[in-house]
Amino acid sequence: MLVPTRADLFNIGAEEVISRALARPPDQRISREAITTEGTDINIILASCSGMANEIMRQVVAHCGAFFLDSAESRDLDRLVADRYAPDIVRKPPVAAVVPLTFSRPNPAGAFINLPVGYKVRTVRGTEFVLTQVLSIPAGSTAPVTVPAQAFVVGTTGNVQAQTITQFIAQPPDPVLTVTNLEPASGGADTESDASLRSRCRDFFRTARRGTLAAIQFGALTVPGVSTANAIEDLDPFTGDPSGVVRVYIADALGQGNTVLANAVRIALLEYRAAGIVVDVFGAVPRYEDIRLRLRFLPGTDTGAAFEEVRFLLVSEVNALMPGETLPASLILATARRVPGVIVLADALLEPLGDVVPVGSEIVKTRADLITAEFA
Repeated sequence: MLVPTRADLFNIGAEEVISRALARPPDQRISREAITTEGTDINIILASCSGMANEIMRQVVAHCGAFFLDSAESRDLDRLVADRYAPDIVRKPPVAAVVPLTFSRPNPAGAFINLPVGYKVRTVRGTEFVLTQVLSIPAGSTAPVTVPAQAFVVGTTGNVQAQTITQFIAQPPDPVLTVTNLEPASGGADTESDASLRSRCRDFFRTARRGTLAAIQFGALTVPGVSTANAIEDLDPFTGDPSGVVRVYIADALGQGNTVLANAVRIALLEYRAAGIVVDVFGAVPRYEDIRLRLRFLPGTDTGAAFEEVRFLLVSEVNALMPGETLPASLILATARRVPGVIVLADALLEPLGDVVPVGSEIVKTRADLITAEFA
């Protein structure tokens, strides 16, 4: 929305004063010089009025923006979503990462162990986790026992890698008791951004009927901590007909998931899947890919800056893929061609040699340090 600036408003006021001054005797007219000279009475009056008018314009723009999904922000966006879409579509709050913890001991002579809800363990770097379920190990048992836990602090810092939660904060009842996380901690997230909330809202009416693949993906994304979801319908390999099973791959902000987060999604999908349909939910496993390019450049191109832009775009494009989604070689080449001054020929992609097809619950990812190039 284009609105007058403060300078525009000042000039409008100045022209109005000069127009009215023409109706007065020549010796009683206010000159343009008096209006534009800082510190004169008329200059101060017009400056004050234009300042107040500018603030009114700002309020009008902000108020009008609150009525549209693309421009509403923060609380205005929350109110718009509840009013025009559905009151149960709410901004996802910050949540703590969840993880299954496995406790074991090699000593068959050990006594009964009972660790309460809230018992703390941590990673070597000090990220703390608390049990959300009582841990009970019978006397003499050496079988591993797994219980759910969550990060002590909300946010993405709790999304730690597998086998990193290995320390007790307080001495455990049995000194030979060990703890580890066989799966990564996942689902930790900050408050949902405006962009993410808008994206979910745009899918609301399309998925309102429920039971469709899009609706199942929408339902998975309602779970705090889930950033991406991909629903895939299993087909009979001989007839191509639906088998009655849907696989849903979910991932957090770091592209990973685990059984605890998957179970939360499974419960949420009871409101979205069709009756009688089996929906299996899997936490995604990141698969980081090396990308190696052979690039050529137009004369005069800053090759270093151009390659950094290629690298930035590739990280953005690849990391936007959903769990189970193939990384086409054509996407890598097309992304590199978007950078001005870069020449991308048929032999530009050195690695990978073709499309990258994830296996099972893998999600294809990359990092800036994994993207390299040869300058031809």
